[in-house]
Amino acid sequence: MDYDTINLLGLQPDDILDLNIVRNNDVIIISVTLTVKDYICPVCGSLHSQVKDYQLKKINHSIFNMNKTFIHYRCRRLKCVDCGKTFVENNPFTQHKQRISNAAILVVLKNCKRLNYTFDEFYLGKTWKNKFACIFIDWQTAQIIDIYPNRKKYDLYSYMQYINKEEFSNVQYVSIDMNPTYREFAYHHFKNVTVMVDSFHVVKNINDALKNLRIHVMYKFDRDSIEYYLLKQWNSLIMMRKGDIEDYTYDNAGSRYGELYNDLIKMNINEFKDVVSCLKNWRKEILNSFIYIGERRISNGPIESINGRIKILMKTSLKYKNFERLRNRIMFCINKDSLPIMTNEKKTNKTEGKKRGKYNKNK
Repeated sequence: MDYDTINLLGLQPDDILDLNIVRNNDVIIISVTLTVKDYICPVCGSLHSQVKDYQLKKINHSIFNMNKTFIHYRCRRLKCVDCGKTFVENNPFTQHKQRISNAAILVVLKNCKRLNYTFDEFYLGKTWKNKFACIFIDWQTAQIIDIYPNRKKYDLYSYMQYINKEEFSNVQYVSIDMNPTYREFAYHHFKNVTVMVDSFHVVKNINDALKNLRIHVMYKFDRDSIEYYLLKQWNSLIMMRKGDIEDYTYDNAGSRYGELYNDLIKMNINEFKDVVSCLKNWRKEILNSFIYIGERRISNGPIESINGRIKILMKTSLKYKNFERLRNRIMFCINKDSLPIMTNEKKTNKTEGKKRGKYNKNK
């Protein structure tokens, strides 16, 4: 008996009644019959059954790239002596009405864990119906909680109706980008929450305003002037740190925040009007971003990292058409502890397409 093949199939020698292996070029066929055991009738629970007939099940077991492997499993159909119902014996190779072995499925799912592994899907097209999705993550573990297909306010409100309201009280901090919808959403659902704006987006707004100001001043000079040259070629000097930046905390950031806001009001620079508006409308949430949890400030850093990995996945997958499949792939790849669910229950994520027209056969 080929014990290597038995181990490959995840069986014990006592499980095998008959085993035969045939190799034809690059195709391996493993013919197997399992030993007879006591089976429970799934209808009445009786232990009394008899063999009615045999069926040959052909199962794809290609777990190695170099060979195509198939299991030709001689499956018994049993008949319950007490209730007369027929059923098939259980087997360790595959689920009911499934033509791919569990081992082969696990190999595919393992490869799906690799973000740069190409995964073919239907061509998505130029745009989704909703261009942006909303991602919820646990900041401490950097694990994705869920992904929702759009970020519109009333759709997000509807989504929250399916969550146990008692869970809302457990949320203490929410970090967002500068999206008014997210702020309203957070305050509406989490009554005791501290909402904070990711500091990266605040700094980016200020840097963008400074860049626009530099360009505006630069074009006031002739292109062959030293001023134009310095502002264009040495603009990185403007963005350099003047020296060591003081580490602000929630307790002392408020006073410096007020000084910056008042200085910008007095200067009345057109390019900084959006910054002034941002500092005015988001003061509370920006100052909250200086709160430390443990030894670090809460930020959108983990979710920005996830966004980068999602872009890699989208690029290598040749785009997705089905959001549910995309969502499952993202969460399976990125969440470290995610495991596949192997059940007999079949659920399709297939989306409805256009109905086919009438077929006129040429006579």
